[in-house]
Amino acid sequence: MVRAVPTPSPVIRGDERAIKQALLNLLANAVKFTPIGGNVHVNVYRNAKGGIVGRQVQLVIEDSTSDKTDVAVQKARKLIQSDKVDFLIGNVNSSHAIAIAQVAAELKVLHIVPGGHADAVTGTSCHWTTFRICNTGAMQGNAMAGPLINKIGKKYYVIAQDYAFGHSLQEGFDPDYAADSVGYVLRSQVLKQLIADGVRRYDFLGGADESKMRWGAELKNYLNLHFARPFSRGSVYLALKNKGTEMKDWLRSRLPAGVWKGLKGAVGKKH
Repeated sequence: MVRAVPTPSPVIRGDERAIKQALLNLLANAVKFTPIGGNVHVNVYRNAKGGIVGRQVQLVIEDSTSDKTDVAVQKARKLIQSDKVDFLIGNVNSSHAIAIAQVAAELKVLHIVPGGHADAVTGTSCHWTTFRICNTGAMQGNAMAGPLINKIGKKYYVIAQDYAFGHSLQEGFDPDYAADSVGYVLRSQVLKQLIADGVRRYDFLGGADESKMRWGAELKNYLNLHFARPFSRGSVYLALKNKGTEMKDWLRSRLPAGVWKGLKGAVGKKH
């Protein structure tokens, strides 16, 4: 390991635990992917102008949890509407990434996905505000299919996560045989068992790609509930938003259809 640390070393201010974890992750990956005989360089330097490329940057962090998509959506709205962030980075959970992408598109904020591998993130559920920097489940599935069949055997089993990424990984082994894919067979067995157990509703999660619609899936909308403390900024925001909605409904019910369409188009172009 090659180190280049100036004396005196720069002062880093922030959460000690988070900074330590980030540095350890970077070093662990560097060591893991460095070939035998190679070097890992650790450089520390002071940016005289501060920030990134001379611009001050404030990092705002929220914990979206690992299993509750509604929490991820709430945190995304908070970051955009309350903290006024310029862009979002996250989530590594595919289902969360799909849900956050919908919020970012609605509020017109750039959303960078670092680890949501499900195909739908930049496929059927993609938005113009979504930018993914990782590969997709189909890419991983197709990359593994060749070596498995050519070097190991034609019969194999796949164990994957039971959510958006795992389903995309299974269904990505060979698009030419999607009807016979391991993902299709596995999901059929899951649905068969759920029906036998008396379950009458199954959520395919975000996206409306062909692999879900072939089961007769129907598009459904979730009900969003917004709460705020009395006399807080959040309550003022919700009150103004509700008044705006009421005004739009009032105008829509009283203006001729052509006039309303023209007015709506003019407002859209203005923004």
